[in-house]
Formats: sequence, structure tokens, C-alpha cells
Amino acid sequence: MKSKIIGLTTMTESAAAYLKDGELKIAIEEERFSRVKHQGGIPFMSIDYILKKENISLDEIDILAIYWNPFNFFYRLIVWLKISILSPKSFLIKFKRLLSVSQGTSGAYSGWIHLFFIKSILKKKYGKIPKKIVFFDHHLSHMASSIYWFGCKNSDILIMDGSGETASTTLGSFNSNIFKKIKQINLPNSLGHFYSYFTSFIGFKMLDGEYKLMGLAPYGKPIFKQWLKQYILIPHTSFFYKLNIFNIDYHSAFKKKFNKVIIKKFHKPNSDTYGKIDKKYLDLASSVQELFEECATNLVEYLKIKNNNQNLHIIGGCGLNCKSNGVILNKKIYKKIYVNPVPNDSGCSVGAAFLAFKNKFNTEPKKVFSPYLGYELENDIIKKELNKIENKLLKFEYLNDDKMIKLAADLLSKSNIISWCNGKMEFGARALGNRSFLADPRDEKITIQLNERIKKRELFRPFAPSVLEENKNDFFDLSQNSDYMSFIVKVQTDKQKLIPAVTHYDNTARPQTVSKTTNLKYWNLINEFYKITNIPVLLNTSFNINEPIACTEYDCINTFKNSKVNYLFIGNYFVQK
Repeated sequence: MKSKIIGLTTMTESAAAYLKDGELKIAIEEERFSRVKHQGGIPFMSIDYILKKENISLDEIDILAIYWNPFNFFYRLIVWLKISILSPKSFLIKFKRLLSVSQGTSGAYSGWIHLFFIKSILKKKYGKIPKKIVFFDHHLSHMASSIYWFGCKNSDILIMDGSGETASTTLGSFNSNIFKKIKQINLPNSLGHFYSYFTSFIGFKMLDGEYKLMGLAPYGKPIFKQWLKQYILIPHTSFFYKLNIFNIDYHSAFKKKFNKVIIKKFHKPNSDTYGKIDKKYLDLASSVQELFEECATNLVEYLKIKNNNQNLHIIGGCGLNCKSNGVILNKKIYKKIYVNPVPNDSGCSVGAAFLAFKNKFNTEPKKVFSPYLGYELENDIIKKELNKIENKLLKFEYLNDDKMIKLAADLLSKSNIISWCNGKMEFGARALGNRSFLADPRDEKITIQLNERIKKRELFRPFAPSVLEENKNDFFDLSQNSDYMSFIVKVQTDKQKLIPAVTHYDNTARPQTVSKTTNLKYWNLINEFYKITNIPVLLNTSFNINEPIACTEYDCINTFKNSKVNYLFIGNYFVQK
């Protein structure tokens, strides 16, 4: 089963994954190199990193697997024609996006139309092409990214996103190594489009600020939910939904242009998310979130009735809605719920690579035990980058792991914020302890400092806790591990005042359970903090300031220099200002 396979995501949230002999070796998003959030297009920089890291050329790749089938476009064209009749401006916006070239530093082609010319594009860039290029259905790639990641059998599958080639929601099952599609909901009906539209109306950037809407929702009341069900997202049956495209124009919302029925009801879109947000936008956020949860729960209950499997996989961009995932988890419909660390499109690069391997060898790829699959920090390069800094603005010294952990835990226990950068970076949108700002969860005031002075983001946004796997139930109402911050759950009543910095407005949190097997160094740090404070929890937020998470040695040091944090732990180097 000797093989070299690269999987690609090539439009929004582009990424590349490398599968060698059935084992996932590297997976990384293009934005981490380009430094452009949600970088789209063919991920040339990520491909280059794989080739350099593995010391191979592109023509040594046996299969290049792509997460989208450009030949399956007929139905999509019909939908676009329908939209063009209802809203010519919306069609024009969508058509321009289709033909667009990404504006990031990679300059990569970003529309699916470019996939028809992938061979010539690669040949122009590299002078050679892989031995074989294959395309997979988008939702099938989503499915594979989760099923083969965890390697579980007898599972229900729920895929929800903006859309694939035609599908926006796919319901299925995986039994006896066979994926069976049970129900497919097609464009223009899309839970992802519904949520993104109101993300824009409430004042955030579409395809970027959806998690902000989720964080804002607890501050309001769902008083507009019934109105939304009547005019926007209409129950089609007891289990399914229909999006009223006469009243909601997804593509026009990119340009902050909204339908008359929305303007009549809410008067105008919100223009300020950093100041005091008007109550109606808080209530709208709450209503959108609760209706989304209702629709997702209905779909899950339908799956359970149809299949009666014990496990559920939630995949697709909507799988990043941790509040909805938590609601489904707490209903205890399934024995185990799986949400991989990259349920959005970036994860499809892994899914496509898995599918290519499965099709070639008729056997499953190896299970993935770690999300740490990206760029790897090296002490030698760290030292070189630190030595480059003029006038010795930063003091640094080499420490072994034990001294690093003891010093970091001591600083944290005294309410210092630290920068913590270690090993391979995380694959996915969330910092999982290798590229993080860390802080004491007992200090409520530290959230203002982090949001306002360091992260420079909206004050209402919560911070996530990292908790020792062994202590998760002491602090959180969590029926299973949450290795990838996939579920929002209640903080135990008697612990809410102990960890106020990671307890949200509604007494919930989005915990990451940390185990010895997945990240020993990070586990040891939390455990050392536990010894000092009797609290097995740390506040963990991504190591970035209004840009993608820091990736390379240079990125980490530069982000630290530009932050108002005084301590950086990077590799085996302790750096202070």
C-alpha cells in the first residue's frame, strides 16, 4: 500500500493534506502561510511546504485528490438561473465570485471553474503534474474527513454547510464500511446561508464572523424566532426546512444589501459591534441561533428514527456551531458524537485524500490520533530568528521542558498572560495548546485585558477553557471528551465562580479536554498549574491579533513583539520583553 497522496481544498478556506502509505502526515491551511484570513484558491504555499518537508517533487505524487467535482454543476446552474430571475444583482455578485482570483499573497485561482484547468495551472507553476488527478463530491469529502479520521463504524452522518456542488445538507449512515445517503437537501435551501445572511445583518463579516453571532446570542432573547419561521426559514415537514429566497438574498448580503422584508422588520443592519449593541440585534442573534439549533436537532432526530445507530458524525461548516452541537449532545440521543477538528471546507482536503486511498487499495486509511499536523517549530530556527532582532529588544534563554513548564505555570498562577508556542501547529480554526495565549481562568478582569488590549476584539466574546481530561466532569457538564472544542456545555454550578474568565454570560463554556496521549507538554503545563492553584483549567485563546494564527518561528516572535504580553514560551526558549 505504498502511496503518496495530496488532498486539496481549493476555494474558500483552502488547504492541503499529505497522506503517505495511508497515514496522514501533514495537513495545513493556506492562510497560515499567506497570512490572509480564510485564504482561498489553490493552496500553492501549502503544497510547497509538503513537498519541501517530504523532500519530494510534484510528479512523485501518485494521486492528487480534490474536494469538489466541477463536472457536477448542472443543477447549480439551474439554481443560479432561478436566482437571476428573482434577483439579477445577486446573480451578478455570485458570477463575479465564481470567476474571481483570490487577493491573497498566493495569487491562487479561487473559483471552481478553474478546476477544469487544474492540470495546466499546476504545470505552469511546477513544470510537472501528479501521476493522477481525481475529483470527489464535496459532501462525500466531508463525510470521509470524519469517518476515516475517527475510524468508527455504525454511525449516522449529518453534513451541513453553505453548499457543495448542489447539496447544502446531507443525511446518511455508515454501516458495514458503506456510506448510504438517506436524504439530501439542495440549494437554495441552506442552513449555512441562513446563518451567514444574518451574520452580515447583525454587523459581522460573512464566512468569518458566524462564531461571533454564536457568542452574541446568549445576550438576547429569541423573540423573533416565530417570525423567522414564518418568513425566512420555513418548516417544510416536521424534520426539514425551506429557505424563502424571496425574502433572503444570500449573495447580496456580501455587499451589505438586504431584502425589503428584513429592512421593514428590523429597519437597518447593525453598523457597530464594538460599542453597545442595540437590543433588537441581540434578540435577533438569539432567535437565529435557536432556530438553527431546532433545525439541526430535527435532522438528528430524523436520522435516529431512520437508522438507530449509536454514533453520530456532525460535519460541514455548520459543525463549527458548538452551541448547536452542545444542545444535540445534551439530548443524549446518541452514545457518542464525533466532530473532527476541521469540520469546515479545510478538512475536505483530508477527506479527499482518504477517499483516494480507499478507492485505490479498497482498505481504510490509518486512524488520526492528533490534530497537530501543521508547520513544526524547530529550536535552531527559533534561535536564529531571535538573534536577528535588533538591539536585543528581547531577552531569551534556553530551558529544558521541565523548567519551561514550572516557570510558565508559576507566571500563570500570578495572573500573567503568556504566549505558548510548541511543536506542530494545529490543523483547524481553533488553538489547541500549540499556538496559544494562555491565562489564569480565575481572574475575571483578565478577559477585558485580553479582548481590549491584546486580541483587539469585541468585548462580548468569550474565552475557552482547556481542562485536564481526568477532571472534565468536575468542572463541566460534559458526557464525553471534547478534544477539539466542539461543544458548548454548562459549567458546573459550584465551579462557575472559580473560573469566571472562561464562563460565558449564560454560564456555559466551550472546553477542550487535554489528554497525555494527544499533547503531553500541554497536559503537563495544566497539571503543574493545577498543583499550584487546585484548578486543572487554563484559559486558552488563539495566538493571533486580527490575522491567522501564528504559524512559523518568525510569525510567533512577530506576534509576540506586537502584543502587550511580556512572556513568550516558544520551543525550548523563554523570551521576555
